[in-house]
Amino acid sequence: MGRCVIAGYKPKPGFRHELEKLVRAHHGILREEGLATDKEPWLLSLPDGTLIEIYEITEQYTKVTTAANPRVSGVWQLMDNICTYVPPGRLDVLQVLFPEIDMLT
Repeated sequence: MGRCVIAGYKPKPGFRHELEKLVRAHHGILREEGLATDKEPWLLSLPDGTLIEIYEITEQYTKVTTAANPRVSGVWQLMDNICTYVPPGRLDVLQVLFPEIDMLT
């Protein structure tokens, strides 16, 4: 049985397209660094522009080891400038039973 991460990213005004490009690159870097599996991630888009990324992680993945990885932390630093992180439990769309969300992948 695998484990996954669910991440929410709310773009700052004018950065939606750039954020989507970074999120798409994020999984590839995690995979190359042995932190995510080869399973394709899901990228979802909410009506307010928030992106949700869902990806399967490897046993090597921890918040500490991932943050210490220079390639991963480099992407996170770029994301810090163009979005705010949103805990999935705070997303209004997930407060209803069986929400329908647009899939980008």
